[in-house]
Amino acid sequence: MVRLSICACLLLLTGEVLALGSAATNAREALAEGEDQTAFETYLGLAQTGDPIAQNNVGVLYLRGRGTIQDYGQARYWFERAAEDGLPGAMHNLGVVYLR
Repeated sequence: MVRLSICACLLLLTGEVLALGSAATNAREALAEGEDQTAFETYLGLAQTGDPIAQNNVGVLYLRGRGTIQDYGQARYWFERAAEDGLPGAMHNLGVVYLR
């Protein structure tokens, strides 16, 4: 019985990871097609679940004002969250924000 429960949990986690990957792919495609607001909304949803790459991407979109208003404070907030998870790109981007 315990083994079945563990397997069920692993399947749920695997499905969640695949769904996150699919959403990230959709966001990348939307950005490439110039659908900035769709990309922003998709990345924001992922960022709010704790995805550090999505958090960094939301920061970049705020920094550049793509899909949302330009907001250095929000960019810094999302870069900080991603940097706390150890994402090197977010650490770099956080430094860029501090230089502005």
